[in-house]
Amino acid sequence: TAYQGLMNSVTKMLGIWDDHDMGVNDGDGRFKWLEESKQAMLDFLGDAPDSPRRTQNGVYMSWMTDAPKGQKIAFHLLDNRHNKSPYSDPDGDFLGEEQWAWF
Repeated sequence: TAYQGLMNSVTKMLGIWDDHDMGVNDGDGRFKWLEESKQAMLDFLGDAPDSPRRTQNGVYMSWMTDAPKGQKIAFHLLDNRHNKSPYSDPDGDFLGEEQWAWF
């Protein structure tokens, strides 16, 4: 398929979900199929079976790559859905304790 060709042509495919990828519009941490959606997304992105994202509380990640002149480029993908509180919660959170500690 075209997608498989793309996956085979790049060094690393980075991905994070938005609310629609999770499975419901404006989804949050209460979504019934949260873990199943997470695993399906990681399968689609080609994350290894032992990827830390498969067992951590969310799909956030960082990745560094080389840049010209010996520099590095860092990519930080935040998961603002997995632990998101409902919009109606005035003291709500978007990242959750585990992700805040990582960040």
